[in-house]
Amino acid sequence: MATTEKTVAGQWSNLPKELLSLIANHHLHSVTIHILRIRATCTSWRSVIPPPLPPPPSHTIFGQRISIRWSNFTVTQTSIFYRLHYQPSSIPSSSEKGWIIMVGNSTSNPVQLLDPFTDQPLSETVTHPYDCKTPPKLLNLCNFRLVELFEAYALTQFVTRQEGDSGSTSFTPFDLVKAILFPNSTSQTFDESSRMVFALYSSGRLSVSRIDEDEGWTALNHGNSSFDDVILRNGQLYAVDKCGTIFWVDCSTMKLVQFSPILCDFEAKKKKRLVDCNGSLYLVDIDTDIEKKEYYDENNKAIKVYKLDMDHGWLNAENLGNVVFVLGASCSFSLSVEDYHGCEANCIYLYSRHRVRAFSLETCKFKRPKLFWPCPSLFESRFNL
Repeated sequence: MATTEKTVAGQWSNLPKELLSLIANHHLHSVTIHILRIRATCTSWRSVIPPPLPPPPSHTIFGQRISIRWSNFTVTQTSIFYRLHYQPSSIPSSSEKGWIIMVGNSTSNPVQLLDPFTDQPLSETVTHPYDCKTPPKLLNLCNFRLVELFEAYALTQFVTRQEGDSGSTSFTPFDLVKAILFPNSTSQTFDESSRMVFALYSSGRLSVSRIDEDEGWTALNHGNSSFDDVILRNGQLYAVDKCGTIFWVDCSTMKLVQFSPILCDFEAKKKKRLVDCNGSLYLVDIDTDIEKKEYYDENNKAIKVYKLDMDHGWLNAENLGNVVFVLGASCSFSLSVEDYHGCEANCIYLYSRHRVRAFSLETCKFKRPKLFWPCPSLFESRFNL
């Protein structure tokens, strides 16, 4: 095997310079991390492909970030989640666990790691998972294979200044909970003019605006429904109201279509979050008193989880198996403990009492969370030589 690897590496290092230049000019698209990785392959490749230029403000080392302005609003890609897999050789391997990182935009750092529970830089957040004051800085991305998982967006509004002042000022609506670009950048094909932005507010209002029009925002209503969460899943937008009823958005008519029955034992005062896991939709029902309430038991749970079954409606999900649910600031997602370092099975991770807490579905109690955002082992020297 070792001889075969050396033979293959030798063949790649002897590629014609003209072919390498063609690959660099037409297939790397000036993405800094791609250029760095291909230059790190061998000396001959490094001699042909010049080092990348510093990325402009609208780019990161991972490529251009999306920023679209229409009317007096801008929707901007604020972060991207990646799966990192240690792969120093050119031979693929899928047998080992990986890491998850949340990368934001920064003009001062090549890679700005963010806290998924606060959307703040790790060095500034109160949920900083490291014992030291600043996070480890050595992360050799050339040793890792990166896979984009999902992305998060923010909405900014521009307001013309008062008479006598030139220009405009911008701000993020104070009550904005979540902004979703649809279709997003991961969609294979879409008409640019068909793009729209959905905005969910803390009041429960859900609105949509078409980017190619200047008609402002349209409220999406279904009776007196007040919404707790929205999620983009399989190219379709879903929303859940305070009664635990899920609706999907018909983008051609801008109407809400009921997708699930009402949650039988719902409590309107509880906060509801949607999670997509292994092809199924889950609803996480969170007691809003967890900020001050100390005691919970099996009969009075702080968090309940339900799985949507298309034949039988909502089913109690008392065991997630080898899965953890992450309720982040800008998006919620699931991770398999078999695929990622630092995760603890059958737990719900959420931000509460100014810190990250893990709720065990097995014991119905909160516990100190294991660290995955990212797991400190990512920065060990054996992975970053």
